Amino acid sequence: MLFRIILLVLALMIMLPSSGFAQPADDEFGKWPFPGSVDELPETLRPGQAFNGYPNRQRAIDWMSIPFWLAGDWMSGDLRIMKSYDHVNDKLQTIPTSTTAPIADHFGDQVDKQNTVWSCNITPFVSNMKLDNLMDSQLTIGMKLLEANDEGVALWQRVYHVLYYPNSQIHDSYTEERVTEFSPQGPGLIMAQCTSKFFDSMGEARTTTNSLRIMNQTKKFRPLGQRAGINLPASLSEHLQATGRGELIP
Repeated sequence: MLFRIILLVLALMIMLPSSGFAQPADDEFGKWPFPGSVDELPETLRPGQAFNGYPNRQRAIDWMSIPFWLAGDWMSGDLRIMKSYDHVNDKLQTIPTSTTAPIADHFGDQVDKQNTVWSCNITPFVSNMKLDNLMDSQLTIGMKLLEANDEGVALWQRVYHVLYYPNSQIHDSYTEERVTEFSPQGPGLIMAQCTSKFFDSMGEARTTTNSLRIMNQTKKFRPLGQRAGINLPASLSEHLQATGRGELIP
């Protein structure tokens, strides 16, 4: 499996331009459009403030149908940054770098009458990542399916990041607009190619990156009755009925 992962990474590296810095082309970072700027972060989440959690937001529930190969629980430990563009200094870096950045993902909660797998997107939700002497608290405030077929799935997310010290003082904070494209690579293995645009606390563009993860399945799919306090069978039935697909209700 390790040899297979190395081949995947090398194949992507070969497609990169050889220069270290260059002006990016319009389609340098893929086909998905990103905004030029976003809203400012709340004052309480900006650098120098004490981090006491996120302001309350109304919960949103959205269902998406996914191919069976994406269903299950997934884990990745390392992130390969293939290229990045510095908006402030107008620089494109095409020398790949690697970093340790563990994440876990879950897809697939229910099946309909035709055995199509459905995944429930529940936002907002918080995840945390330890970075040396800092904690990266991430609040995902939006999630939407862009594309799904047997060959790949594209998922959009908007995420607030707050990096703070053990004394709770905020070191940095920013907004990430992210599109992740998942593709199957064999039993228990998927590749996640991610394009992210980062905006500073005032909503101005800072950096755009292309990155790659190889994710291993840690748990196979099984329908769930409840997650995050949501009655999943009832919620899916409501969604199917509301979208004119009541015939798919199990």
